[in-house]
Amino acid sequence: MNNERNNPITQEHIAIVILNWNGYEDTLECLQSLALCTYNNFEIILVDNASQDNSVAIIKERLHQHNADASLRKFCFEEENRDESSIKVTFIENAENLGFAIGNNIGIAKALELDAGYILLLNNDTTVAPDFLMQLISFFRAHPDYSVATPQIRYFDKPDMIWNCGGRLTASGSRKYFFDDKAFSQLPDKSFLNISFITGCALMAKAGVFKTHGLLSDAFFFGEEDYEFSLRMKKNRVKVACVLPSVIYHKVNSSISKASDSAIGKMYIHYLNRYINLRSYMPAWKWKLWRRVYFLYIFALLKHRHKIKCTTIRNFKKSLFRNSSAMSGVNKQTFENYIHADFNESETITNV
Repeated sequence: MNNERNNPITQEHIAIVILNWNGYEDTLECLQSLALCTYNNFEIILVDNASQDNSVAIIKERLHQHNADASLRKFCFEEENRDESSIKVTFIENAENLGFAIGNNIGIAKALELDAGYILLLNNDTTVAPDFLMQLISFFRAHPDYSVATPQIRYFDKPDMIWNCGGRLTASGSRKYFFDDKAFSQLPDKSFLNISFITGCALMAKAGVFKTHGLLSDAFFFGEEDYEFSLRMKKNRVKVACVLPSVIYHKVNSSISKASDSAIGKMYIHYLNRYINLRSYMPAWKWKLWRRVYFLYIFALLKHRHKIKCTTIRNFKKSLFRNSSAMSGVNKQTFENYIHADFNESETITNV
């Protein structure tokens, strides 16, 4: 293993795509954890979604400071010469916030241009165990029939507790996480789980998956891209796994929390995305029946857990049903309008 680590030529080339938006502190912590990786042959594509906090300049400055410590593995920028032990970082600065899917797709396109063998989408609000990449690659080598994988994802602030180990798509049109909120000691004694749902927090795929089956769906500004990707993998019989010995830690919900403090607005975006998404994967009659039955669950959630008034729920439902029938996706402007909506008025926001 040590000989292989010191000889990156024998290792598969991995491109790690990290999307940043006003989150340089999280991104730097993620990068610093990647510098401790026991796997050498990877590079980082950092896509900045038009941050307003001077993220790119600060990240570059901090990485230069990091490089001044001779005991640490160094980062080199695209224009610099790279030695075998350094980590190449390519910066891509978008002129506007293009959302999660398009931002990541720009990084994936760059990774394909660089002829990476594997592409890992990694949230900037994560940190990684030093051997997480080696464990993922070892799994792919041992199981060549699998093309997509995720590590075991634990909570950053509760490192002994699991956020999820992937999950499964359910017949009801949702997803069920595996081992969510369980202690990692409760995991079975096996090396991987066969899964049908994979979160976009940490999604590793052979480059050929994106070439053959396409990139992330750009129909949604934020959310649902991993659910749609999972549906597409299932439809095309692409095998997906959670590699249990590979571990990362996630600061759950930090991305969507930046967008709005409105609980009902966040829920509306989530369910509007889901309704539109499943319309593409169900016969029309089944979708119309499903959306009415599924709203019983949404009603109970709004009424009993969140204590939302019935008049507000009625406005929520009218808008959800109307827009999920008319829209083909949720663009940036629509997202920004609805994420702040309170649905207290009888005239709800229309499509924009």
